Amino acid sequence: MKLFSRENERVANLHIDIRSSGIGLMLTHHEDKKIEIVYTNRFLASTTNNEMLKPETLKEALNKILSDFVTNKMGDVLTKNKIKIKSIDVNFAAPWYEAKLKQISLQKENPIIFTKEVYNSLIQNEPLLNSDVSGNKKTIEKNIVHVRLNNYELLDPFNKPTKDINIAFYVGQVDLATLNNVTEVIKNHFSAKDLEFHSHAFIIYNTLRNLFLNLSSFVFIDVSAEVTEIGVVKNNLLSSVATLPQGKRSLIEAFAKSCNMDYQNAVSSLAMLSRGELDDKCTMKYSDILKIEAAKWSDNIKKVFADISGTDCLPSKIFVLSDTDIQSTISSIFKSETLKESCLQGKSGDIIEFNYKLFNDKISLENEVSTDPLFTISALSTGYME
Repeated sequence: MKLFSRENERVANLHIDIRSSGIGLMLTHHEDKKIEIVYTNRFLASTTNNEMLKPETLKEALNKILSDFVTNKMGDVLTKNKIKIKSIDVNFAAPWYEAKLKQISLQKENPIIFTKEVYNSLIQNEPLLNSDVSGNKKTIEKNIVHVRLNNYELLDPFNKPTKDINIAFYVGQVDLATLNNVTEVIKNHFSAKDLEFHSHAFIIYNTLRNLFLNLSSFVFIDVSAEVTEIGVVKNNLLSSVATLPQGKRSLIEAFAKSCNMDYQNAVSSLAMLSRGELDDKCTMKYSDILKIEAAKWSDNIKKVFADISGTDCLPSKIFVLSDTDIQSTISSIFKSETLKESCLQGKSGDIIEFNYKLFNDKISLENEVSTDPLFTISALSTGYME
């Protein structure tokens, strides 16, 4: 007996999110002009020793996670929601990928017609844009960020006269052995599905740019367990990407050491502090410790901002993404006066906590399914990735 006909099935995307601390799985499909999230789960590399995923453990971990999902969860989720998986998106966060930015420019005294032949001549001597393999790295995405003719960005630039051409590219690369291992595991479980790879920096940039059409300049900060990814967007161009070797784990461990508590109690205490649920004595003590840690973060972030922005002012609009359990704490650090003075040259930064509530007109959640900023940005990206 069939529970529903094949004609009533709706296509779904499986998202695989590979980060430093573990792997996330999410199922989405489009429903009534919204993206509906019907399943999410995050699998930590270790819940006991706070270990990180490593190249030598990734393949085994991914196989275990997908085996559990296919065997114990997938059938019920697909049947309940009358969906079938059509495509799989794999999103690599730091430190699993490397981002490279490239701009090509041409100025002429007299106007020329920008044709595909002109475009090909401009990129033909650029190895980064013409080869998918560079050493031990494989290119997983090669995106034209913009084409500007006479300083105007055009969606259809071909066959237009111009004296000034500027083309910006984003190239994301992953270690070849890692990519082969991930592909092999996924194909063992989903042999006939379309498979696409993306880097987290481009997903965040491209999705925010399309969600906020009137916002041409901003900063995004993605805080993961071991590293923090920082991107600077100016005039719609992703001008800089950097990685800070400091993440939520270092913050929590420093806080735990200062307060003489274990890791999990530190996470709980920081969450209670952000919600105002501690007594005044604890609040004062923990707030003072957090200020000390915020100052340390400020020094490190200031160095990163100086490297990627030089003497230029950074955009004051800052999107912050992090794990839900630490997001309020991370946001409070970026809202601190110390960070504002050192990194924003005294300007008042507009800190936006990236979360599901900002986009409830675009996303819906299946009952009892939870999301976080990282799943949310991946879900939203499905409407904007080419």
